Amino acid sequence: MATQQLPDLLRQLDLHGTVAADGRPSEPFRRWVGRRRATLLVAVLIAVAGVVGIVIGLVLREVGVWAILLPVGGFLVFAGLIIAGVLALVSSAHGFRREAETAPVVLDPAGVWLRGIGPLLWSDLFPPEYRRIVTKNDVNGRCAVMPLTPQGHARINAHVTAQALLVGPRPYLRADVPYLLLPGIDGLSEDETVRLFHTAYERYGPR
Repeated sequence: MATQQLPDLLRQLDLHGTVAADGRPSEPFRRWVGRRRATLLVAVLIAVAGVVGIVIGLVLREVGVWAILLPVGGFLVFAGLIIAGVLALVSSAHGFRREAETAPVVLDPAGVWLRGIGPLLWSDLFPPEYRRIVTKNDVNGRCAVMPLTPQGHARINAHVTAQALLVGPRPYLRADVPYLLLPGIDGLSEDETVRLFHTAYERYGPR
């Protein structure tokens, strides 16, 4: 599907009553991926520093104090590899989310389709807005969301499933999902995505 701009999508909604566009990772997900990559880089640098320390310690082990670099270097290598291994496991466990973030986004009279799930009924949603939500992976992040109505909250959280978690975000230390996290849309900024969802909500949302 070709990248579309906001005027094209608004025109599509006006003429055909539906919008279909390629998804892209949402801003909170991209922030989380960025932090994970930065942490991985730090882990690699720690391991490299450990290897350098071991090499120096081996070369200068006869010179008293330099021998301490052997255990210190070994610890740094171990710590760096452990951190990198944990990040690799976390990345693998969240692989389904990475794929879901790029699923097509569809807005039509039946509801919202995103991240491979839907339709999420318009009657289950409040209008889109920005909120600062503390989550496990983004403790100080600004998120574009549609709060769930009491009916939508009960429907989404009736069972803790992978699909319910894809709706997200789930605030830190809470077991329920109170918001629909707006997806990224290829070619649109986050503000433009909010505007598109707001226009669709005005058209199809409850009166």
